[in-house]
Amino acid sequence: MSESGHLGTIATGTAVIGVDGVRIGTVESANREGIRVAGHDVPSAAIERVTADSVHLHLAKAAFVAHQDRGE
Repeated sequence: MSESGHLGTIATGTAVIGVDGVRIGTVESANREGIRVAGHDVPSAAIERVTADSVHLHLAKAAFVAHQDRGE
């Protein structure tokens, strides 16, 4: 993960943005392994960067939704 912030600094409620620029949801919780968004765990490897007001993923929203639909 290349980031301007660290996972430990991600606040609950921070916007989560897909690589396509589409908002996926908000951070429900965060720890050293990753974040929880829309009821699903997102590993730190899927996080591209963290800014003061958002978390940007390597996944597009459509890919995130597809993972949810498959139960991943």
